[in-house]
This record gives sequence, structure tokens and C-alpha cells, in this order.
Amino acid sequence: MKNSFILLGLIGLFMILFTICNKDKPFSHNYFTSKTIGIGKNSINIYIHKWDSTNILFINLHENEQTSINAAKEILNIKGGILLELSSGNLLKTRYLKFNLKNKIFKIDPNRIFSSKGIIKTLIEYNNDTSAYHIVKSFSIDLLKNILLFKSKYIIALHNNTKGEYSIKDYTKGAIYANDAKKVYVNNNESQDDFFYVTDERFFDILRKNEFNVVLQDNINVNDDGSLSVYCGKNNINYINIEAAFNHKNTQKKMIRYIINILKV
Repeated sequence: MKNSFILLGLIGLFMILFTICNKDKPFSHNYFTSKTIGIGKNSINIYIHKWDSTNILFINLHENEQTSINAAKEILNIKGGILLELSSGNLLKTRYLKFNLKNKIFKIDPNRIFSSKGIIKTLIEYNNDTSAYHIVKSFSIDLLKNILLFKSKYIIALHNNTKGEYSIKDYTKGAIYANDAKKVYVNNNESQDDFFYVTDERFFDILRKNEFNVVLQDNINVNDDGSLSVYCGKNNINYINIEAAFNHKNTQKKMIRYIINILKV
């Protein structure tokens, strides 16, 4: 009997040590580089961070959305992956990119330049001038090359929103973006500002079953606004957007961690 208690004690001690040793440990930040892409008379930076050999690509296109960047860095430091950031290099981080062309300052939304229609729309909306079309088109091609260079099976976008301005409710029946969505699942126990936006129905089903707010893009009928999600949907690239309100860092970390876990299976 005494030997049995000793054996059970040793097994319990082993399990505790095993749990401690296998707890998530930070990876070394073993790779960082930066590239520049020219646009007009200006250059835009691409910052590339890589932790371990995990080929899961996260992208931030709006440099003011720092909640998503900080959340990703904290999780990728533990789980591994690649983070690509777009930056104008200015101290004042904004959603938009500005560039000089023929002594005129142009402004564009970098998530509205992945189609010809999107480029024209963003140039008209913010400049009322499409003369920079070919400059933006060239920039878009170079940016896509840098994104697709990693040959990742999945492109995971990171975005933040302002409460009251954009949420999953905008994709429900009768709402402004309802026609862009094939399916929508809303968990009323969660913030409507925090949700996934996917192009593959498999991920929609997984996320819905786990009660995350999630939108499935209608890849055929979605409005071509030049966004990366539309480009991916039209080109059969698996795309997942992890959208959360500014300052909802803990929620966004949970969402990032969950996606990495299911993609590594």
C-alpha cells in the first residue's frame, strides 16, 4: 500500500513537471527585415517580423490600428508566425497613405487598391482625381508580390474599428453590407465590434460552432471595393480577417490564438 502511494505521488509530480515544461514558451524573434516600395515621390515601408518556422501570415495594412499589431506580436511571440506591417514611416500613424505626384498630395486607403475598380474609387473619394491611377496600380502590384512571396496557405488580416462606426451588424439582413455576405452568425453575448470575416465556408462553420461572431463573404456577388478580402475571394486564396474594436486587445489576442491553433492542426 505504501509503495502504491509513493508511485501515485511520483506520477503526480511527473504530470506537474510535464505541464510546466510544455507550457507555451516565447520564441526568439529570429527574423526582422524591412523593405520599401515607391509610390510617386514617396516610399512606403514594409516591416516583416518572423517567429519560428510557422508559415502563417498576418498582415496589417492600416498602421493606426495598433491594437491589432500589439495583440499579434504578443501571440506570435508564443505561437510563431509571420507579421507584415505597412508603414508610411511618419510619427503620426494614420489609416491612409499619402504621396506626392507632380506637386500634388494624394491620399489613398491601402485596403482599397487590390483591383482597378477599387483604385479608381479610392482616388475619387479622397482626391477627386484619378490621374495617379497607374502609380497606385504599380504600388498595388509590388505590395501583392511581397504578400504572396511567403506562399502561405492563409492570409490573415488584422484590423481595428471604432465603436458605433463598423460592426458585424452591418452585414445582417437589410444592413449596409448585407449583399457582401453569404452567411452571418451573431453571438449576442459577445461584442458586435469583434468578429471574423472569412472567404471559406469551412472556417465559417468552425468559428460559428465555437460561437465567435463571423461573416462569410459572398465571393461571387461581393461589391468590388478593392479590398484584400475581395481579391482573395476572387482568386481562391484563403482569407481571414480578425476584426476587433480599438483597445479590445485581450479579445483580439484570444481570436488570433484560436486561429493559429486551428490552422496548425
